[in-house]
Amino acid sequence: MKSARELADRLRAYQPPNSELGQHFLIDDEMLQRMLKIAQITEDDHVLEIGPGPGSLTQHLLASGAQVTAIEIDDAPVLHLDEIFRKEQNARRFVLHHDDALTASWPNDITKVVANIPYQISSPLIEKLTRHLKEQTDSLTHVVLMVQLEFGQRLSMNHPADVGSLGMTVALDWAVSYTHLTLPTKRIV
Repeated sequence: MKSARELADRLRAYQPPNSELGQHFLIDDEMLQRMLKIAQITEDDHVLEIGPGPGSLTQHLLASGAQVTAIEIDDAPVLHLDEIFRKEQNARRFVLHHDDALTASWPNDITKVVANIPYQISSPLIEKLTRHLKEQTDSLTHVVLMVQLEFGQRLSMNHPADVGSLGMTVALDWAVSYTHLTLPTKRIV
């Protein structure tokens, strides 16, 4: 298994993170493992990953034995992921869609969504997840999103100052738990 840093560096050979898309590559393997532990990933899961970028989270999801469907909007990461996970794609354990996760159709049988998402798609993604949950209540059991700190606080409404329309709307459909994972700034690229 390659380290998250190796995968991010390899993608950077194609192009640096696209700031217009809000890309930020998570390169801390311990943090990635914590995300999987929170999501309780098993071999029986079909996981949707939104914006896999360099594939560091993808690699950990596949190592768990789960089937993974990923949606990536940017050209360079798609080329990179095709190369890195060709064997898994041929075995049909990994399906990669070059599309916009906000407009693309999602598989009906996903059991979990795990993603490190940029701030600018956070709210629309929560709306799409809520619609998907209402349409597919039988299979989706966990959603684990790494989001900007302030956005996570607004979703979980941990503090009276964080109570807003988004948090209240989410509270109607989701049981939100907030886990503050401390990550040194130098580890996000």
